[in-house]
Amino acid sequence: MSQNENENEESESRKKRESKPRDIVFDCFAAIDGDIVVEKIRITTEPGEAAEGELVVKPSSEHTSMVSTQAGDREKITASDDVLRAIAVEAFEAKHGTEPEDNHVRGPYYERKGLVVQQAKPGRKRRAALQIDLDKVRFGRSKARAEFNDWKVTAQYISNPEECIDNYDSANGKAVMIMFKEPITPSTDKKKIIPNSRWLWEKDLKNVEKQESA
Repeated sequence: MSQNENENEESESRKKRESKPRDIVFDCFAAIDGDIVVEKIRITTEPGEAAEGELVVKPSSEHTSMVSTQAGDREKITASDDVLRAIAVEAFEAKHGTEPEDNHVRGPYYERKGLVVQQAKPGRKRRAALQIDLDKVRFGRSKARAEFNDWKVTAQYISNPEECIDNYDSANGKAVMIMFKEPITPSTDKKKIIPNSRWLWEKDLKNVEKQESA
């Protein structure tokens, strides 16, 4: 096969990859019966089998349109970020009977054919001290009340940090996911915006009071 034929074949292959529809992903969290429940909501025009800890949702026809690509006609998601967010929240609530708070919904992120999730908007940076693989994370029964950055928080301990944390080092101790509850010192001037949930090392917390779930 000539070099030109190889280049043409690679070009066609690249066009087909690029024409693949992008899945749109949200991460939703909620405290249910004392435990933190995490779900990855995948909105896609080509739903398949859902992975563990993942909900797959196919948007209705009013939120999609047909487009022509090098690989042929395909369905494309056309809904706005707000509509997609509402779809994700509805899917989470339908499964768990609880609607996640606004600051416990992250996204949208775009994902194509198993590639690393990228944030849809540069301004929506995920604030976390740890890089977590949500597909692998599992929570143990231990949880705690604590303080972090002038806030009272609840913490759920991660039971498999070596599997789900990038560059895991056991010297750092235990890892947790925290949910912000209220300021340690309430402000009388204006209501503080509750920060998003974060993934941290336990050593970053103060005044930790451990508990065991039933």
